[in-house]
Amino acid sequence: MKLKAILFDVDGVLLDSIKYYIRYLKKIVKAMKLEMPSDKEIRFSFGMPWFEGVKKLWPHIDMKKFKKTDKKISSKTLLNLKPFPNAIKSVHEIKKTGIKIGIVTMGNREHVYKKMTRSGYDLELFDCIVTRSDVKRSRPHPDAILLACKKLKIKPKDALYVGDTLLDHESAKRADINYVSVTCGTLTKNELIENKVLNFVKDVSELPKLIKNKKLFFIKKTVSCYVLFNNKLLLLKRSNKVVTYPNKWSVIHGHIEDGETPLQTAVKEIKEETGLKPKLIKQRPSVFKDEKYNIIWETCQFLFESKTDKIKYDWEHDDYKWIDPKEVKKYDTIPNLWKSVDEILKK
Repeated sequence: MKLKAILFDVDGVLLDSIKYYIRYLKKIVKAMKLEMPSDKEIRFSFGMPWFEGVKKLWPHIDMKKFKKTDKKISSKTLLNLKPFPNAIKSVHEIKKTGIKIGIVTMGNREHVYKKMTRSGYDLELFDCIVTRSDVKRSRPHPDAILLACKKLKIKPKDALYVGDTLLDHESAKRADINYVSVTCGTLTKNELIENKVLNFVKDVSELPKLIKNKKLFFIKKTVSCYVLFNNKLLLLKRSNKVVTYPNKWSVIHGHIEDGETPLQTAVKEIKEETGLKPKLIKQRPSVFKDEKYNIIWETCQFLFESKTDKIKYDWEHDDYKWIDPKEVKKYDTIPNLWKSVDEILKK
């Protein structure tokens, strides 16, 4: 895939601002004598507009009083935020490759322009800037990302969004755009992994080299179908005509096409690859980072039950077997298939 654009969040991505906002919020908490949340609770509230995050931390807060205190303290506080080391240089390097660059943030437009300019960024460098002021709905809705893609005249699938919060990740998923998180901002590497965000870099300074060496990970949305007959699992051997993992044993897989639901894709793939019309038992989400192909597989797993063991496989496979699920490890399979089988069969 050829990358056509990179969209950047601001706070925690281009600007080293998270620690500042935590200290700033604590000043307001102290002035209003509110219950002090932990740093982690504060960090996990970031990613949404300022006052929405406040409401999340203190659902019954007197918002008028908070805004008054906020204004009073902010007037005494200089917003001299600094960019992360080499961030400005890295943005310039990316721009020189011909990749379009943009900003997508939930900050107020005037505030964003002011702090970005003060920190040393040349806003003329960016091909588009979308803020909270430009859309009706904030994160996790994908509106801001989709608007940026529209302004750049590109498809989300051809772009990458760089964020640092779980709301950034969810917004990217809904927009169907590739996503990478930095670990220098709101969330740590372990916190990202715990929340199944597997594509991450330390900071934006790592991006130019990854782009040059074609080491960026891209997201593929797929389905995997586990079909049972009399408690036996259907395994199919991938032919040497397929691009990924030829001659490996696997279950039924397929890419989710535009306009299709995961279930529609699953039913279609089963029919095309086996001729079966099995009954749906259950489904679950799964994420796998494929180091071999630089792909993040975001997969919807489906468990089906068939009334027959007779199948007609297509060109993608050249053999099949019905096996005891416990014997999956005995076969030369695609990565982590045994683990996926264990997970989908759990009651």
